Amino acid sequence: MSYLVIEGTTTEGKKFRPSDWVERLATDFAEFGKDHRLHYSSLVRPASSAKTGQLCLVLDKDSEEKRPDIFNFVMDFARKNKLQVHDQ
Repeated sequence: MSYLVIEGTTTEGKKFRPSDWVERLATDFAEFGKDHRLHYSSLVRPASSAKTGQLCLVLDKDSEEKRPDIFNFVMDFARKNKLQVHDQ
């Protein structure tokens, strides 16, 4: 699988606010399981950046075909907020 990693830093090098943006976006696509716990989608999930160690959002590239609504929403968010996006 291949992923896009969306960093919490803008293309201008500034830290994106609010600081909990990753959790907010990832939770939008998460579901509560039978165990009453939140389970993140395999298409959009929070992770730690290998480069910076900071929290980032991971978007499965397959979501462009599987769930274009999710892919487009997340990518539009990244573009509008000028967030750094990297292939993984």
